[in-house]
Amino acid sequence: MITTHATERSRTHAVVYLRSLAPSVIDETREHLSRLDRFVEEGTLDAYEVELWGDAIACDPTYPAGKHLCETVERFERWAERRDCSLEPAFSRGQVCSLVSEETHDVIRLPMVCLAVYEGERLTAVYPHRDGSTRTVADGLDEVDRHSASDLVAAGA
Repeated sequence: MITTHATERSRTHAVVYLRSLAPSVIDETREHLSRLDRFVEEGTLDAYEVELWGDAIACDPTYPAGKHLCETVERFERWAERRDCSLEPAFSRGQVCSLVSEETHDVIRLPMVCLAVYEGERLTAVYPHRDGSTRTVADGLDEVDRHSASDLVAAGA
């Protein structure tokens, strides 16, 4: 995890999940991170963090990092369900077969970039998602830009 600005779970904060910090990927997300910097400077957000994740995770409870990411995605899925929207196709579930052991494993495929907005520990928004149309990370940042921190919470972003 790369923490920027505040290290504590601030009142209103965001987490950006990225598959990679490779130049080809970070160039695409540089604008997102610049906007988040501005939101923190302006006080719209108290803080944000950047976390790295792979292209897919196996939900194996014996692997702590995988368990944490699976719990995070499951939390995102509960958020989507409560709002009658979907995280697909950005997030999808499937199976992979191990070439070593020939066992199959349940996996969750992850998007290149994801934005989660929190009020304290309460998840208030996840991008990308679908609610009739696709809402991208850029759409989520536009939503943050249109609201003050308290409006984000009231609106459920």
